[in-house]
Amino acid sequence: MTNFQFSVFNFQQLALLNKKNKLLIGFTLIELLTVVAVFATIGTIMTSILFITFRSLNKSNTLIAVKSNGNYSLSQMVDVIRNARTIKSPFPCFTPPSNTSLSTSTISLETFTNDVVTYTCGDILNGFATISSSSGWPVDTTTSIPLLDTGANGSVKLNTCSFVCSQASISDFPVITIDFSLNANSPGNFTERQASASAIPFHTSIVMRNLNR
Repeated sequence: MTNFQFSVFNFQQLALLNKKNKLLIGFTLIELLTVVAVFATIGTIMTSILFITFRSLNKSNTLIAVKSNGNYSLSQMVDVIRNARTIKSPFPCFTPPSNTSLSTSTISLETFTNDVVTYTCGDILNGFATISSSSGWPVDTTTSIPLLDTGANGSVKLNTCSFVCSQASISDFPVITIDFSLNANSPGNFTERQASASAIPFHTSIVMRNLNR
């Protein structure tokens, strides 16, 4: 009985000693490296997720700015053209015998308040072209107001622009087609350059049903 008690006592002491030795030894180098590798992997994944999120946000903001500029300019021109009373230039749209449409970078219209509004596509080659609105007849360029946020610090760049006036016959209502495209202006990083690589088109046609009324 005494020997059995002694053996149990020795076993308990041995277990306690082993536990104390393990506490003194701590973590092995392999265990530490494994933990570091796990945390590094988690950090890399989180960084990638944040980078993709911010990149998508920047791209979306760039596209929103371009679309907002284009839609605003388009709506301004559509309202005036739809309610115009007379086309001052180009006139007439009807060009017998071929009846071809007239494409131009400038269009002038007279409103029901006897004001003349002229829309002009700027020189694309100068780098800071815009679509501008001027008043007066002949056209007074000093009253020119840009419809787009272009320029060195602007958010968009005019890529293409034209107005087309078409009329099947002299008795038909003229149809004015507005066609232009925009890019983001001088993007500052790779993401924004990707977003602006392709120009965003804006296109619509308006029938002038109030002509000569």
